Amino acid sequence: MTSKITLRIFLFIFCFAVMTSDMNAQALVANAGNAQDICNGSSVSIGGNPTASGGIPGYTYVWSPSSGLSSSTIANPTASPTVTTTYTVTVSDNNGGTATSTVVVTVNATPALTNLPPFPFYCQSATVVYFPTSNVAGATFSWTAMGSSGSVVGYSSSGNGPINETITNTGTSTETVTYIITPTGPPPSSCLGSPSTWVVTLYAATTSADAGNNQTICGTSATLAGNPVLVGYGVWLLISGSGTITTPSSPTSTVTGLGVGPNVFQWTINNVNCGPTSSQVTIIGNPPPTVANAGPNQYVCTTTATLAANIPVVGIGSWSLISGSGNITTPASATSGLTNLGPGNNVFEWTITNPPCAPTSSQVTITVCVNVGVEENILSDAITISPNPFTSQTTITFDREMKNTPIYLRDVLGKEVIGHLSFVNGKSITIDLNDVSNGIYFVQVGNTFRKIIKQ
Repeated sequence: MTSKITLRIFLFIFCFAVMTSDMNAQALVANAGNAQDICNGSSVSIGGNPTASGGIPGYTYVWSPSSGLSSSTIANPTASPTVTTTYTVTVSDNNGGTATSTVVVTVNATPALTNLPPFPFYCQSATVVYFPTSNVAGATFSWTAMGSSGSVVGYSSSGNGPINETITNTGTSTETVTYIITPTGPPPSSCLGSPSTWVVTLYAATTSADAGNNQTICGTSATLAGNPVLVGYGVWLLISGSGTITTPSSPTSTVTGLGVGPNVFQWTINNVNCGPTSSQVTIIGNPPPTVANAGPNQYVCTTTATLAANIPVVGIGSWSLISGSGNITTPASATSGLTNLGPGNNVFEWTITNPPCAPTSSQVTITVCVNVGVEENILSDAITISPNPFTSQTTITFDREMKNTPIYLRDVLGKEVIGHLSFVNGKSITIDLNDVSNGIYFVQVGNTFRKIIKQ
C-alpha cells in the first residue's frame, strides 16, 4: 500500500515538472526573411537571421517550392528564380512543433534597347540624334563614345539619355564614331542591361576642285593647272572651244590643238560617297603674229617718203624711229608717210605684235641724198652704168670720148670714196668696188652725178 502511494506521488511530481517546462518554453517562430528584388539571371540569399527561433532547438527546414534554390533544407538557401516567386519555409523543432513563414522574391526584367537604328553613313559632317527606348518602363540610359582617330571632332566621350551631337570628319580618310549605350532599369533593382553598339560613319569630304587661273597663250598647246586630289578622283573635260587633253586624270595635263580664242575646260573631282565638285578654266589661244617686213630700202632727195611694209594678217603693226630723224605720220599704218627726214640714213622699224606671242620686227633705211655742190642730173642716153645695182664691179660707158673728164665716186654725204679716174679709150671705165660697203653712192662725171647701188 505504501509503495503504490509512493508511485503516485512520483508520477504527479513528474507531470507537474513537464507541465511547468512547457509553460516556460518560448513558442517556435519561422522567419523567411524580407522581400527581395533581383534582376533576371541574378541570385539572392533568403531566410531570416535567424530563420528559426523559439521552440526546442534542433531545427529542420523545408522550403517550397524548391525550384531555383541552392538547397531546400537549409536555413538560408540561395534563390535564383527566373520569375517572381513566393517561397515558404516550414521549421520543425525537437519538440515536434512547426512554424511557417513566406518571402517574395521579385524578378525584374533586364532592360534592353528596343529601337537601335541602323548604322548611319554621312558625308564629312552630320548632326546625329538618337532617343533610346527600352522594354522596361522607367529605364535610363548611359553611353560612351570613341572616334576612330583625332580627325573626328564634335562628339562627347560620355553622356546620359538621348544622343544629340554634331560630329565632323576633318581628315582625308573615312572615320567613325562608336557609341556604346547601356540601359539601366528603375530602382530598387536598377538592373543593368547589356550594352549595345551604334557606329556612325563619316566619309571624308570630296576635295574642292580648283581648275587654276585663266591663261592666254601663244600657239596651240598649254599646261593645265588643276589642284591635286586628296579625296576622290579627278577628270578634265572640254566644255567649249577645242583642244585635246593628253591625260584627263592628271591635274597638270597638257592640252594640244587649242583653237584661236576661248577654250573652256572643266576639272571635276568626284567621290562616290560625297558627290562631285567642279571648277572651270578658260585658255585663250593666240596665233603668232605675221612676220614683219618693213619693205625695201629707199633713196630720196626730199624730206618726205612713203613706207611700204606688209599689212599684218595676225596682230597689230607699229612703226618706230630707230636712228636718224623723221616724223611718222600714222605709226599703225604699214604705208605711213614720213616727213622731216634728215640727210643721210634714217632707219625705221616695223613691229607686229599679238600678245602674249613674241613680236616680229623688220627695219628699213630711208636714205636722203646730200647736196654735194651740184644736183643729181639724169644724163641722156649718152651715159650707161651696168650693172646697177652691182655686187663688186660696174662699168661706166659714154657714147663719146671723155678723155679729159675726171671721174669720182662719192657716198651720200658727198665724201669722196674713189677719185681721179679716167675713161679707158675715152669712153668707158670699170670700177672695182669689192672693198666698199654696200649702200648708195654717186658717180660724178664732171658736174653731173649718177646714183649707183652696191648690194
